[in-house]
Amino acid sequence: MTVNSSQIVGNTLQINITSNTAWACCYTTRLELVCASQNFTNNFQYNTNQICKPNTGPMAYNQLNIDISQYCPGTILKWRAREANGPLTATYTVTVPGNVALAVTPSASPASVCIGECTDLSAVTTGSCGNNLTYSWSNGAGNGQTVNVCPIENTSYTVTVTDPRDICGALTATNTVTVNLEPPLSVGIASIQPAVVCVGDDASLTIPGAVGDIQWQTSSSGAPPWTDIPGATTTTYTYAGAIVNAFFRAEVSNACQTDYSNVVDLTVLELPSSNFSFTTVCEGNSTSFEHLLQPDVISWQWEFGDNNGISALPDPGYTYTQFGFYDVTLIVTGSNGCVATLTETIEVYPNPIADFLFDSVCFPLPIQFTDQSLDNGAYSITQWSWDFTDNQTTIQQSPLMTFPVFGAYGATLTVTNSVGCQSEVTLDDALVHPLPVADFDANLQQCNEDEMTLTDQSTVDLLSNDAITTWSYNLGDGASINTPDGQYTYAIAGTYDVQLLVTTNNSCLDSITQTVAVNPLPVYDLAISDVCQEVLFTPGNNSSVPGGVLDSTIWDIDGVIYTDVEPQHVFSTYGIKNISLRLISDLGCVVDTTFQMEVYPKPSAEFETDNICAENTLVINDLSSVPAPGLLVVSDWILTDGTVYSYNTLTSNVFTNHGMETITLVVETQQGCQDTALLDVYIHPIPEPLFSFNNICESDSAVFTDQSTVATGLVAQWNWDFDNSQQSSLQQPPVQDYPADGFYDVV
Repeated sequence: MTVNSSQIVGNTLQINITSNTAWACCYTTRLELVCASQNFTNNFQYNTNQICKPNTGPMAYNQLNIDISQYCPGTILKWRAREANGPLTATYTVTVPGNVALAVTPSASPASVCIGECTDLSAVTTGSCGNNLTYSWSNGAGNGQTVNVCPIENTSYTVTVTDPRDICGALTATNTVTVNLEPPLSVGIASIQPAVVCVGDDASLTIPGAVGDIQWQTSSSGAPPWTDIPGATTTTYTYAGAIVNAFFRAEVSNACQTDYSNVVDLTVLELPSSNFSFTTVCEGNSTSFEHLLQPDVISWQWEFGDNNGISALPDPGYTYTQFGFYDVTLIVTGSNGCVATLTETIEVYPNPIADFLFDSVCFPLPIQFTDQSLDNGAYSITQWSWDFTDNQTTIQQSPLMTFPVFGAYGATLTVTNSVGCQSEVTLDDALVHPLPVADFDANLQQCNEDEMTLTDQSTVDLLSNDAITTWSYNLGDGASINTPDGQYTYAIAGTYDVQLLVTTNNSCLDSITQTVAVNPLPVYDLAISDVCQEVLFTPGNNSSVPGGVLDSTIWDIDGVIYTDVEPQHVFSTYGIKNISLRLISDLGCVVDTTFQMEVYPKPSAEFETDNICAENTLVINDLSSVPAPGLLVVSDWILTDGTVYSYNTLTSNVFTNHGMETITLVVETQQGCQDTALLDVYIHPIPEPLFSFNNICESDSAVFTDQSTVATGLVAQWNWDFDNSQQSSLQQPPVQDYPADGFYDVV
């Protein structure tokens, strides 16, 4: 068997048990519950439900719920159980929840009594379980929650309360209360020290040996009525601030009786008068004090409230170094020895603190003087008075002052507050700085692209440390220069307003503007191309002056000076040539330009040949040339009849006509440079061969007769070929024989 849990919930003890027997049978578990202080008796008061196990496995019983409401909180219970006739379980304990602190509080009413009187004792119990409580008191006081006792001495009573609680046993609690007897009353002898005082002094009332409650009383005559002095309930009491003569006694009492002491009297002497008057002054001035003199005063002691000044004079004067409120005390001693003290609070008015500031300006601007004075207390400044070193005055708080010339000026400010206290301050060196005088030198007439030189000539008078520290040239085209001197070149001709702004180290400034005329430069507009050697060169020139007049044109062409607008020049040599041009406007603005052009070499046309006969081939030897880097690209041959042949067609040519032939050779380079050569060639006429012959018969002799002619000249050579293996070089050949008939070609 296994105990799964054992706990108290409310007034119920809940127990959960599981059966672990090894037989499939029906079982019941029995439980014995007893007080923890008792022994088990094998009286099993409670049973679980019966379970029938179908097998040997564990099986839980229903939860066993046991009512424990009959037990008081804090009671400890124990239990054990047995399944069937099996072994007992271990012993389990549980505690009934709740407060178990039983306590009793006794009291006596009244707590103290006089001899022969009685008091009630009562007890209050907390933490009990039931209502059947019993009380017993010691020292014969008896039993019960409330008892009455009549002690003859101080007695302590102990009460014991018993709570029967439940079947597990009772609880008890004890406590003690003491009842005191009032002590016997004792009055004692009253006294007062001192018996004679001055008005306002204290006197000490004492009544040593008094036993009981004390209450001091006073009377104006030593007889009734007597009046209780509030708070005067101790054996020694200080009667403070006596004003008039008085009588005193002590009433001594307890709960049982009341008695009175002897009467003592107090004599109160009059004080001398300490009243005084004073004058109210400003800080740093003397304050006068006057005692309102009484004839019975024999000494004076003044304390002026600044922990420093004192005086024994009846009417002193005193100077306070700081403003504020001071408690002034006058102590006077009268002829009866009484001392009177009076403290009056006086006020020493503050002086305002005068102060101001000013700015430094540039002439002729006004200087702003700004009041910086402080009230220095509760009284505000109401008046301002200014005096300046140039004798100007004003009562404005913060005046704006204009001075006639530059220089250093001083000012004195006097301020007055609402109670008439004054203060002044003087400050020098309010500076009205001189203005600089801006000036500069520059070439105001110039040509475009000329460099303009700016030279500062500004000045400033020296007042203190005045000096020009910044320069700013506004050049009129958006550019600027921030140095005293500088150079600048305008990109565009025109009229420019050049402004120089100069600033001193004290921010004073001046400016000057001068107009600079930037005259336009001539603008060259040329049409120039390379030329051939020995060809007329004329440059195209459309140069001008924008908005102006071109006055002069000067050329330097290959060392030759021309002043024509478009000069003519022939280059005798070829190569790269430098040409310079100077253009001058009517305002003298000059533009020089130099450029290069190439003079191409002139070719040399030359050829040679021999006279020929008509219908023979004329061979020409072309000797034309051109210096490097020239290159001949064209050779045109022009005959007398105007026929033109290309380069390669005339180097060998057949002329059919005889006579004088003029051949012209025109050669041209790749740059188009040309040269021409002429050569007369005589074309001899071709002789006209002609002969006559007679036809013959076979074996006859043939006679050939030369009949050849030539247009000019004479036939000088003959060559016959008779087609019969015979030849002849004679004009008139010999007779020829033909052995056979037929046709023969005679040449």
